Amino acid sequence: MAWRWDPAALCSVCVLPAAAVREHIGLASPLQWRVLLEFAADGDAFNLHACAKMLHKPTDAVYEALQYWKAAGILIGEGEEMPKEPPAPAKVTETPAPVARPQPVKPQMTEVLQKEKEDETFSNLLFSVSARFGKPITPGNMETLLYLYDTAGIPADVILLVVAYAVAHGKINMRYVETVALNWLDGGISTLPAAEEYLRILEQKDDAAARVRRILGRARELDRRSRDMAHTWLYVWGMSEELVTVALQYAAENGRSSPIAYANTVLTDWHENGITDPKEAKKALRRSMKPAAKRRAQTEESSLDLKGYEQLLEDYVPSLPADKEKS
Repeated sequence: MAWRWDPAALCSVCVLPAAAVREHIGLASPLQWRVLLEFAADGDAFNLHACAKMLHKPTDAVYEALQYWKAAGILIGEGEEMPKEPPAPAKVTETPAPVARPQPVKPQMTEVLQKEKEDETFSNLLFSVSARFGKPITPGNMETLLYLYDTAGIPADVILLVVAYAVAHGKINMRYVETVALNWLDGGISTLPAAEEYLRILEQKDDAAARVRRILGRARELDRRSRDMAHTWLYVWGMSEELVTVALQYAAENGRSSPIAYANTVLTDWHENGITDPKEAKKALRRSMKPAAKRRAQTEESSLDLKGYEQLLEDYVPSLPADKEKS
């Protein structure tokens, strides 16, 4: 029997671009296909968070799947930042609420002088910060340091690390030091090991971003998400720069509007399948393209004029066997 749609099922349909099927069957992951099918089924009512909940997947994973289809030219969307999760309903819990950041009420200079006499660590902090800045610090700066050290409770060695970070980036002012130190505190970075690890990862991200920019020939800085992707490829997964180059060049040469997002999909697939050799990666790309190319060729060959084909059927007269012709 010939397969056909059940008429009852056609009461509600969704539209799926043919290009998605023909060109991405061998490239898109199962999750990317599930997200695209949900998008096609929901239409204008599609909701990122609802889709993530239904698929039992993280919101950022669903967002990455949408970015894949956007880079492939299948979807169009405004904005590059992932939408924030909707607020969760309030729950009764015994876990104490996190301590809010202290209000920025700066101590008075009299308190600074008193603390300097009583606390040797704070006294050394004042001297060290002045030495790092290369100039005497003002009374207002001293008050800020006491606020960070005493009121906010940031250890002196962490404050000094923030000062060193600020000086290295040409930000020799206490306002910048205060902002960075409080941001670290909000992010749970309140010890020297945690701060050193954070800076180590930050340096890795800078290096990874610079290498990706060099591969793509870009002058402008990468956005946060692209920096995170580059860091994952080169440092978390330990991929070689040559392997990353294969994916990025493939994405760029195929006219992808967001080559980094598209390359991330390709590299994720290679990582999951243990592909680390650039030559093997190129073979994988060729294998994934063959089915799509074959389907396109078959589609072109089968795109005959329907009326002309029907006319051929009408004009066709089957030839009879010789013995029947004699009879």
